[in-house]
Amino acid sequence: MKLSSAFTLIELIFVIIVLSILASIALPKFANIKEMTDLAKGRADLATIRAAIANERSQQVIKGTYTYMLKLSSGTMLFNGDGTRTLLKYPMRAGTSSGEWYRDNDTTYRFKIGAKTTLFTYNPANGMFNCNTSDSGTDCKALAN
Repeated sequence: MKLSSAFTLIELIFVIIVLSILASIALPKFANIKEMTDLAKGRADLATIRAAIANERSQQVIKGTYTYMLKLSSGTMLFNGDGTRTLLKYPMRAGTSSGEWYRDNDTTYRFKIGAKTTLFTYNPANGMFNCNTSDSGTDCKALAN
């Protein structure tokens, strides 16, 4: 009598069914992972931009200048300063894909997460860089908190 060490068809079908059940549970949990990473990147970028504004302001106060920058970007790079004063040492590249910033004009910027775009406004009078929390369809509250 010859003994076989191979799997039977029923054992293989059972393993496939178990793996299918596990995959159907796990895949939806990872479906929005790209948006979650873009949100985390946006939060980090926002904190960096706000800290850079405060740092640049502190440097100017030490020098005796009490004004904020009139604009945060010059040229094609974002958040590099107004051409005379530097904001970020390593500025950002503009882009319209998810997880990227782009500039509308000297005081308005947008950050995109998936299909949603969140508008940020820079106020050169007080140095505030905020988004509009009343704007529905954006991730302002998620980014700013």
